[in-house]
Amino acid sequence: MAEQLEYAHLLDSAARQKQARDRLLYVTAFAVSQFSSVRARERAIRKPFNPLLGETFELLRAEPEVPGGLRLLVEKVSHRPVRLALHADGERWSLAQAPAPTQKFWGKSMELTTEGKMRVTLRLADGTEERYSWGVATVFLRNVVMGEKYVEPVGSMAVLDETSGARAAVEFLTKGMFGGRGEDVQVETWGPDGVHAGVALAGTWTGGLRLVTGGGGKSSGGPEIWSVGKLVDKAAQTYGFTTFAASLNE
Repeated sequence: MAEQLEYAHLLDSAARQKQARDRLLYVTAFAVSQFSSVRARERAIRKPFNPLLGETFELLRAEPEVPGGLRLLVEKVSHRPVRLALHADGERWSLAQAPAPTQKFWGKSMELTTEGKMRVTLRLADGTEERYSWGVATVFLRNVVMGEKYVEPVGSMAVLDETSGARAAVEFLTKGMFGGRGEDVQVETWGPDGVHAGVALAGTWTGGLRLVTGGGGKSSGGPEIWSVGKLVDKAAQTYGFTTFAASLNE
């Protein structure tokens, strides 16, 4: 759960943006970044850690390690069915979720779904607040029985600006039955009036996202607003951990 906050600086950047459409883009980039922690295929080999009922985890990060600082508290509040409670605060944002993960076995693959929306509040420079929410995309564990195991998010995910009604649509692109893991991501945005905002994101959930501007069939690539961090040395021998994940118990 704490790994989801590796790129919390995106929320700090979102709160600093002057235009609402740019804030939506940064929040959406954060929503996509949460899947990057399982980009190393070694993460699909072993069963995830399952905390005890009532077990808690607290994480504190100060400036300059995390812009605006970070405080996170997670607790397992139900064992069957499994449900956790998460709350995090930065100087310019707050985040909360009560996820309840479930799984279905489909023979060769395992479908992992998460009930419980992620909710983010941005505290803007003018003293106002904006609230965002999204449901976490479905994730599949492929080749459960034989072959190289890997994890990939599938389908779509909608990020809603509850304050204005603007929204972003995230599409995780697949490669087909024999194409291997799908990594490409496309993000489109619409304003409160339902009109395309003229900005989008493109890239991969395993590498990063860049800004795309334009419309009407004409578009141009812009700067990269998010890129993945480093894995630990010899990551293949250490569960494919990111350096952020490896630091969580230090």
